[in-house]
Amino acid sequence: MVHPFYSTPSSKTELFQGDIFDDIPVLFPSSVGPWILLRPGPWGKTPPSPKEALAGRTPQGFVPRGETGLADAWSYGATEFVLARAENVSVMVLTQSCDISQRKTYQVAPVKPVSGLEGTKVETLRAGRIKYMFYLPAMTLAGAESFVNLSLMTTVHKSYFEGRTPIARLTEASASCLRRHLSEFHGRPFGFDGSDPVPAAGMYQCVYCFFAAGVLTQKEFAAGEGFKSCARGCDPMQWIDLPGTRAR
Repeated sequence: MVHPFYSTPSSKTELFQGDIFDDIPVLFPSSVGPWILLRPGPWGKTPPSPKEALAGRTPQGFVPRGETGLADAWSYGATEFVLARAENVSVMVLTQSCDISQRKTYQVAPVKPVSGLEGTKVETLRAGRIKYMFYLPAMTLAGAESFVNLSLMTTVHKSYFEGRTPIARLTEASASCLRRHLSEFHGRPFGFDGSDPVPAAGMYQCVYCFFAAGVLTQKEFAAGEGFKSCARGCDPMQWIDLPGTRAR
């Protein structure tokens, strides 16, 4: 029995935001520091220079070189061949459904099992309170819980998805939860808190009154004073300045 978080994919030709695929090759950047650059090896009668290789003249092989040890690193049109790691992993498509047909590459993020997380973090994940992780309940009774790691979002060419059926598709209600989570991940509230001095006299608006309650709460502050809580006592405190209200 499929968990009600998911629907059954009915088409190989249509692709939607939130679709989950397995065995998609994803390129991950180095996680151990600066890039390892690849330079043409000395093999052959006339091995190409780095500039010639970047222009399309393929060498017989490459030699890995540490970026910090090369005086001419990134000096060939700001382009380099680099050593990277690719893995066949499960991914969720994050490109908006209405944009998929217009794109040659799709935004994706890897899907990982929750088994590698600490117990307390799993509870926080299930509650939807980790901004860079989107919780996925087990697809079947025999399945395992997982999550989408939004911090590893990357792009994959569309050819890897053509003619394939996703292993899971979100219901419309679940897709709405995904869209809300993505909006919070990409657009976290920002502004001034109690540790900030008021940069300029003017009218400021409480961020959390607006986002949490749909209420416009405004307060005037003088330059140099500290920001104080709004009348509703929002915690944490966050203020933004309103356009055109600062003293000149």
